[in-house]
Amino acid sequence: MLALNVSNEVIDAFKTLNTGIEKDAHSIQAQLAENKQILKKAVSKNKHGKVYQAQVPKIEAINNQFLQWIDELQHELKTAVAPEEEWQDNMPQRLEDQQASTQILIEGGKGEILRQKIEEAHQQYLQIFAPGNDTIFTQKDQNLFKEEILLAINEAPDDKDWATHHFNQMPLVAVITQLNKLKNDSQTTAASAIKRLKNKVTEKDIPFDQFELKVVPNATKLIKGDKFEAEVFLAASSSLSSPTISINGKNYEVNEEGKVVFTANTNNIGMKQLNAKVNFLDGFGMPQEQEMKLKYDVVSPPDFAPMVSPTKMNVFYIGVENPITAAIIGVPDQKVKVNLQGKGNLSKANGTGNYTVKVMEAGEVSVKVNATTERGENLSYTMPFRTKRIPSPIAMIGNCSGCAMQTGTFSAQQGLRTELKDFLFDVNFKVKSYKMMVKKQNSMDLITVKNNGSKFNPSVKRLIDDAKPGDTYYFEEIKVVGPDNKKRTLPAIVYRII
Repeated sequence: MLALNVSNEVIDAFKTLNTGIEKDAHSIQAQLAENKQILKKAVSKNKHGKVYQAQVPKIEAINNQFLQWIDELQHELKTAVAPEEEWQDNMPQRLEDQQASTQILIEGGKGEILRQKIEEAHQQYLQIFAPGNDTIFTQKDQNLFKEEILLAINEAPDDKDWATHHFNQMPLVAVITQLNKLKNDSQTTAASAIKRLKNKVTEKDIPFDQFELKVVPNATKLIKGDKFEAEVFLAASSSLSSPTISINGKNYEVNEEGKVVFTANTNNIGMKQLNAKVNFLDGFGMPQEQEMKLKYDVVSPPDFAPMVSPTKMNVFYIGVENPITAAIIGVPDQKVKVNLQGKGNLSKANGTGNYTVKVMEAGEVSVKVNATTERGENLSYTMPFRTKRIPSPIAMIGNCSGCAMQTGTFSAQQGLRTELKDFLFDVNFKVKSYKMMVKKQNSMDLITVKNNGSKFNPSVKRLIDDAKPGDTYYFEEIKVVGPDNKKRTLPAIVYRII
């Protein structure tokens, strides 16, 4: 209980704390909106996820009803101190007033109603993930989410009721600050609930969600006697896609790169056709099938045939060196000119017909191959390539990207890192900065510390070493830089100490 005369230092401290909580509210609201958008995008790719998306209005209703009741209570408290037309910056000037909190929350019984509202919202959030024969969730789902619910009752000593312990003779600014903290707890809980729904939709997802059967030949026009060779594979695939490839009706085993290398002789002149079919599992484990036909022509000498094939796949990624092979069969390598059309550059690599391409922005570029034969014939061939941005990595501490972690394991960590799983290139994203917020168990305060670089600075490390069961650590505004030297902000991660 505070004394009747509240010092200016105490009032200023609560004002500073309230300003920080209000700033955090904007970040939490943005996270809530982002989680909804990610869930919506995931459901657009996996229609089976609609049953999870249907829970979102329930979550929003719980959050909105609780926020509305708190807003009305805050307005009643502030109006009891001064009429609204006398407020400045949405607050009465007499922030040290202690009568309003006592009269409204203690004597008027609103404090007990507040306790009931918190408990009611807590149970409603928990009920979203209730297990049963007629639900989509298991007991494990509910148990995991229970650890993420921040909106909860902080117990009072045995000799005091809850409302008296928290609000009796408390200055107005302290009460408003506590109520704003409760609003943030509800918003954070709602964001966590929607993120968990998103995880249920994408738990079988793999890093790529667009699949295309590709047939990359060594050439589509060959001289009689040359060997025709083609790589047949599922572009943007993963080991989880389990592709099965057949060519001209015969099944082939894929190699370690997920490809089939098909060869055929060219003893007979004329147009030939390769019929390829692939059966695979998409990003959500659903069976899919694609077919593709490739025609190639076998001609008599001295015809020449250009050839451009990507060494990895038919996509160039921004910020890395993309290897390709470009040549014209029948023309010496030193007489073939290879150029890149579009924003980027192409350079010669070791080996006959080997080049590397670096692109600068998403869209499309083309590789152009030119040569002049000994008879003076001009040959030209152009092949288009898509250019894409490297996917964003995930932020991790230890072996998880947000989870419940034991105190000893958490204290042993030295920094925050990034990981880009199942990507074709060895890509490193550097961590530039992030913000860590700590909510200690049974405390209304949020401790916020900023960190530059990946390794924990001394201030962050001290807070991590002090982790105790029931504490919650938030890592937000995670800024990273990839090979393209452009900054990205990764989603927040949360660790519950057990």
